[in-house]
Amino acid sequence: MSDDPVQITARGPRADAEAAAAAIDGDLRLEGATYSILEEDEERGVWRIDAYPTQPDEAHAFRAVLAGFAALTTATEVLADADWLAMALSGLPPVRAGRFFVYGLHDRGRTPPNAVNLRIEAGAAFGTGHHGTTVGCLLAYDRLLRRS
Repeated sequence: MSDDPVQITARGPRADAEAAAAAIDGDLRLEGATYSILEEDEERGVWRIDAYPTQPDEAHAFRAVLAGFAALTTATEVLADADWLAMALSGLPPVRAGRFFVYGLHDRGRTPPNAVNLRIEAGAAFGTGHHGTTVGCLLAYDRLLRRS
């Protein structure tokens, strides 16, 4: 594997995908590795594992684990060089929660003057204000402020 970022995808029956995910979780070489498992096609019973190794050794370990599940079809694809965070944010609207308006830098200029504007720069490890707990806390805070 080159230093280009890759995605390793394995598809197959649910039981095999779940067993492979358990094997990934149990492999010390993959401790902290990034992957997901989801149902891709309910009608056909196809489940999918998407793995995003950060180093060649990690990619090799993913492939080795997945090779142990013959019912899974595994493929590796080089990911295009892109600013994935910017692409994800481009279609993400700001959040209005009571008097609060949560937005990112990509929404500057769209902030209402009659709101408490909260700028949050979403990143790989921090959100955008869209999570229900964030909105719920802001709405609760808004209600408390109205009582004052």
